[in-house]
Amino acid sequence: MEDLKDNTQRTIDAVLTRIIGKANDWFNRQSLRRRKQIVIGGGGAIALISLIILVRAFTDQDNRQHIDTTISQPMLMPMPLTRSNEQLTPLGKMKGEIDGEFEAFYLAVDSAGTIYMNREPPFENAYEKSPDWKAISREKLKQYEQVLHFLPIRGKGARR
Repeated sequence: MEDLKDNTQRTIDAVLTRIIGKANDWFNRQSLRRRKQIVIGGGGAIALISLIILVRAFTDQDNRQHIDTTISQPMLMPMPLTRSNEQLTPLGKMKGEIDGEFEAFYLAVDSAGTIYMNREPPFENAYEKSPDWKAISREKLKQYEQVLHFLPIRGKGARR
């Protein structure tokens, strides 16, 4: 295994050395004026990208994921009868700080559109209705949304 790792590292080093060598030779063949233009243009591009990142970081844009984008109207309609009434559909997790205390809980919705929260769902049958799942109103959910971060459930498909 070590031999394979060493061989792979040597191959990568050789390829990178060859690419950098060709780029260096091309750059050195350019006239002095052209080299100055390339360096100034590259530096300007890096400075512009850095400035854009800084401006976006300090603007007051709300980039948080809102629960309304996850709970769409079709999802709130009754689900097909093939699902059990005791089965909940996971929405995500809300977490953050309220009055100096860390708060975190999971959200799920049932076939009737009622939203439930659970601070510590069991590992097995996590989304089966149980006394641990407490129904909450949309008003209470909106209050939580203003102070906590919503993290939607991500499937095993393509990541954003």
